[in-house]
This record gives sequence, C-alpha cells and structure tokens, in this order.
Amino acid sequence: MRFLLNLRRSITLEKYSVVITDDAKQDLADIYNYISIDLSSPVYAANQLTRIKESIISLGEFPKRYKTLELEIDGKKDIRRMPVDNYNVLYRIDNKRVIVLYILYSASDITKRMKN
Repeated sequence: MRFLLNLRRSITLEKYSVVITDDAKQDLADIYNYISIDLSSPVYAANQLTRIKESIISLGEFPKRYKTLELEIDGKKDIRRMPVDNYNVLYRIDNKRVIVLYILYSASDITKRMKN
C-alpha cells in the first residue's frame, strides 16, 4: 500500500492548454439551440453543453488518450476524436496546445462536414 501512495505522489501529468476554435464555438451554440429550441428542452441543452465543456477541459491532461483518425482537416492528418454522449469532439495537438476544431453529432459524416 505504501508503494501505491508513493507512486501517486511521483506521477505528474503534462499540462496542455486547450483552445476552442470559432467553428467549435459555433458548433456548441448550434447544439444548444437545437436541443433547447427544436427539442424544447433548455435544461437538457444546458446539461449537454456542460458535459461537452467538461470533457473538452479534461483534454488538458493526457490528450493523447484518444486515437488519431484516418482523415485530413485543413492539411493536418493528426486529428483525434473524443466521444461525448452523442457527439464527437474533433481536435489536434500542437506542441503543448490542444486545439478543438469541431463538435459534431455522432451520426454526422465527418468527411462531408470537413468539405463544407
């Protein structure tokens, strides 16, 4: 048991800053509006956004826990996908920064969305 306590003290995770692009911010607004207005559930919309935002913030520690996708966005091939409920957060890692590119509904065609 003492070994585990000492091990926990000695592990430090690298911290990354998290940057949310304007496209991703717009995606969050669209998600909120769809759930709040179209589905008439503003409370659920707020809760969904909270879960997505908390997940995004968690990328500041160990962002490489999600695998790289086999697609290219804006000339970059190192795009990762983090699932959050029925949504996918697409991001890439650039030095010590996590850049959130898009937040898409899980059933969306990611490739088609990237061409728009």
